[in-house]
Amino acid sequence: MDIKVEDYLSTEELRQIAADAFTEAMRNKISEDLDRILSNAAYHAVWQKVDEIIGESSDEIIAKKAVEVINDLTTFSVFRAPDRFGPSNHCWDVVVASVRKNSDLVDAAVKKAIHNLSKSEAIEILKSGVIQISPIKPN
Repeated sequence: MDIKVEDYLSTEELRQIAADAFTEAMRNKISEDLDRILSNAAYHAVWQKVDEIIGESSDEIIAKKAVEVINDLTTFSVFRAPDRFGPSNHCWDVVVASVRKNSDLVDAAVKKAIHNLSKSEAIEILKSGVIQISPIKPN
């Protein structure tokens, strides 16, 4: 036995039920995502207002500022290690990876530098406390 809803409800009633169901589904979805929806709307409105205020005339100012930032780059800002002011950057990560990959070269350079120290330089370094030597305990 087939039941036809159309036999019991008018086209207008069916449309109203569909509209009510859609409205309820949208309310549920909006309430689930309300924070994200409002944040997106706010960001969009702010970005649009900033674009209106800045306008195309600011392109030259922005380009000039970018050049100033580039000209002020230092080895510190390009190869910045992670610290309390922010995470590391890509350049720092490449340097660390390269040092690890070439640790044998680092070891050789350190050994060469130590070998080339004069006796007085070695004594001064030891006196400064930068390097401390612990005696090796025999087994």
